[in-house]
Amino acid sequence: CVERGNLIQQIWQAYLELFDRALTYHAEQQETLTRGFDEKLNSMGEAHQVKILALEDALSKKEDDLNVLIFEKENVLMELNKYRDEQENANTAVRTSRAKITMLEKLIERYEKILLRTQAFSKMDILQIKKEEFGSEDELSKFNAQTGVKNAEAQTRPLYMVISEENMKHHNPSESVQTDIW
Repeated sequence: CVERGNLIQQIWQAYLELFDRALTYHAEQQETLTRGFDEKLNSMGEAHQVKILALEDALSKKEDDLNVLIFEKENVLMELNKYRDEQENANTAVRTSRAKITMLEKLIERYEKILLRTQAFSKMDILQIKKEEFGSEDELSKFNAQTGVKNAEAQTRPLYMVISEENMKHHNPSESVQTDIW
């Protein structure tokens, strides 16, 4: 039985030794894996820090670019508003000019009608109208003498032309002279 005890003891010792080796091997493997994991984790952490810094720099650069674009946009909007104001002023000036042109065209048309009407009178009609306005031929002769009208052709010109010529002789051209047509 002692032999059996020794044999069991040897088997038990072999079993404990084998178990101890397995535990040691497993502990070494665990330590190697843990060390590799830690190293990998540290290297990944460093790589992530580098990436984070790069992304923060890129973000800062993008924010700066965005601020520049916002500033440029505000300048463009100010220029656009200035252009719109200038355009509106120009449109107002064009409308005003068109209104003035229309008014001048109407005045020209009116004066052309008056001119046509006065040109339609025969010389005799003009002379007759002048006589009627002055009341007598004597008054007309006095007027003609005062204005320097001597020949028959000048006497048949419309009265407004004679008065205008007279005003031009005796008045300073810078003064405004208004004459009625009839």
